Amino acid sequence: MWLVPMGGPIAADYLGFKAPSAETPKVPALTWLPVCLAGLFLTVTGLLLRESQSWRLDPPGAMVDTLANLVVVKFLFGSHAAVCGLVTAHELIHRKNPYLRALGRILLVLCCYEHFFTEHLRGHHRRAGSPQDPASAHLGESYREFWRRTVPAQFRSAWRLECQRLGLKLGFNWRWLRHRVLQGVIAEVALLVAIGFWLGMLPLLVFVIQALMAVRNLEAINYVQHWGLTPIPWRTDAWCSTYLLLGLARHAHHHRWPEKPYYLLEESPQAPRLPYGYFALMFLVAYGNRAFQRAAVAELRRLQIESARARR
Repeated sequence: MWLVPMGGPIAADYLGFKAPSAETPKVPALTWLPVCLAGLFLTVTGLLLRESQSWRLDPPGAMVDTLANLVVVKFLFGSHAAVCGLVTAHELIHRKNPYLRALGRILLVLCCYEHFFTEHLRGHHRRAGSPQDPASAHLGESYREFWRRTVPAQFRSAWRLECQRLGLKLGFNWRWLRHRVLQGVIAEVALLVAIGFWLGMLPLLVFVIQALMAVRNLEAINYVQHWGLTPIPWRTDAWCSTYLLLGLARHAHHHRWPEKPYYLLEESPQAPRLPYGYFALMFLVAYGNRAFQRAAVAELRRLQIESARARR
């Protein structure tokens, strides 16, 4: 029953329920929705850690219950952390308000992915869709290959960007204290140590599983958004992806105007169209990657044929 809430968006995106063609209402009050989602993520994470303190690995009956709960953490809470944690953080770090940006960095720390702040803003947005961008999937690259490559590569890129910004080299320098990626690593390690020390090893495991699955889901979205090193990011008109993921469905417009809040983003009809919405694709790219690649290649070929016809 805990996993039932996941079924609706996944089924809707898989079955092709489309968002209406009309523009998303441009309501300024929606600018505070990411703050509400951030508060929800902080609250849920705190409650989850508190609840997991009561889980036990013995006797055998308690172990079965705990293992079942860990499955729920992996899928339900990991997906929640991806949406209310990392997707929300993505929206907040693009805001000019320093307090909203700081809140976005806090969410990233809670998912052990704070270097995303540096790499995404100063790396990905400058190199998106190119071989130099570690967050863009190459043509024919599977999600497993992408996952193994992108996570360490994004961290290395973020570290280099900060070293370049501060003019840092090997050796002691007080400017290391201003190194944002190093600050994030220290905050993440301190958080993990604090959870393990004060709450115990099982809550620490729960926290790590949630964070890992949040990053897995985020990188699954990254994987499809620029798959094939397309010059224009992929789009989707799936209803749930359009209205539940803070503008990710209109990612092409986001790359043209990164500072625009999610509710001002518009559709980009010229962009290649994903076969399903993001909720369905997060599972498809992980467990049916060949099917996704076949559909993606067919869409790219279709666009090339249309472009050739248009030139003639």
